Amino acid sequence: MLIAEPDEMWRSALGAELRREGFDVGEFSNERELPGMVVFQPALAILAIEPGRCDGLSIARTLASSGQTKLIFLSSLADLNERLAGFDLGAEDYVMKPVALPELMARIRVILRRPVASAHDKITVGDVVIDLDAAVVKRGPHIIELTGTEFKLLTYLARHAGRVVAKSQLLAYVWASEMYDPNLVEVHMSALRRKVDAHGPRFIRTVRGVGYRLDPPLVDEAEDTVVAAPAGPRAQEFHELASGTHRLSDLVHDLLDNAVRHSPTGGEVTVTIEVATHEILANVQDQGAGVLPADRERIFDRFVRLDTSKLNANDGLGLGLAISRAIATEHGATLTCHDAPSGIGAVFTLRLPAPQINIPV
Repeated sequence: MLIAEPDEMWRSALGAELRREGFDVGEFSNERELPGMVVFQPALAILAIEPGRCDGLSIARTLASSGQTKLIFLSSLADLNERLAGFDLGAEDYVMKPVALPELMARIRVILRRPVASAHDKITVGDVVIDLDAAVVKRGPHIIELTGTEFKLLTYLARHAGRVVAKSQLLAYVWASEMYDPNLVEVHMSALRRKVDAHGPRFIRTVRGVGYRLDPPLVDEAEDTVVAAPAGPRAQEFHELASGTHRLSDLVHDLLDNAVRHSPTGGEVTVTIEVATHEILANVQDQGAGVLPADRERIFDRFVRLDTSKLNANDGLGLGLAISRAIATEHGATLTCHDAPSGIGAVFTLRLPAPQINIPV
């Protein structure tokens, strides 16, 4: 481990903690000691960005050239351009000061468990291989055709595998701005997930209200999904069924998020599931202002927002319900809106046919 930090007290405390964890630690003050850092050849470098005291970015440019050193930046600067510069250099994390030592140690442990690009510039996470040079993604034997934006999203998630990545981080990395609408991420992530999950168990998970986590199945999870899946021609049917199930689950979560946004503070959101002989119904009810009968179909059109007089930065592009209905339709389901029985708020109902499916496992 390498620490480049001008604050001697903080540097010594972090160094002592790392040594207690069993790491060989090199402590440096600033970029003037760069020759010693290069000789040290760290697996991970914790670099301070302190104007006039320590230029962590210039240190990173040298250390990152080998491709073998993971980078963490420590900075009290809240400037977006500085953070983007750090991530452009391949930073695994950008931590704002002050930070508690136990939290920093926890971040270090997570980073050390992440996969890294090999000598052939490939990132492997679970059964997904990302060839950075060729810009090709494979899951098992399947080549996944991605757009440039989808490729950048997947690469960023892969570099942070196992960790929740906020939408703001993805906006900053992929679109170079946190000012875009977060729904822009949702649109592209929905398409990415559909392509990646089509060839295996669920891979990209939504952490509701936070962001996304690239989370390949653990061994015990795989025993319930991959190993139990039938071999031969039926295997693809099984994976498609599993992928569709996860997508419909995410759809219900998205409806729940929408209901929460449109319910007043202190209100309640109710989710019910009804199982009938030939269909499954999921109902999400909010306590908001409701939807007029004339608008109950229009709200599923793209870019439609009913009350534009009260829009704020979190109201989105008006794509969420359009995407939700498209996913429902693809699975032979219907998504409708109607009045709540109480007369307060609206109910969104996902009505999904439940055909008899016989898959040997």
